Amino acid sequence: MMSVSLFCTVEFDGTKTSQPQSIIASAFRNAMVEADLQYQSLSVEKEDMLNEYTETVPTRATVTLTAEAIDVDAVADFRPWIERQMNHQVGDSVYGVTITALS
Repeated sequence: MMSVSLFCTVEFDGTKTSQPQSIIASAFRNAMVEADLQYQSLSVEKEDMLNEYTETVPTRATVTLTAEAIDVDAVADFRPWIERQMNHQVGDSVYGVTITALS
């Protein structure tokens, strides 16, 4: 078990939500529950946000998610797997989640 940090970029409809950290946290939690994987704690912090108040251009935010005591060895190629799962878990107002780094 180890601590893992995901550096995520999320594109979403800024007219429907202004909380990219909740999008990322919810998608991560749901992916972990669906795969029956455990983690001890979760923290999410918004780093920056672009196009925050526009209706015609998607809002883009960079978010850092840190999960403590997670078994990343339980899934081969954890980074692409969690990115696919998180994209599967997001709602209609989210256009995509990209994990730009894993540490």
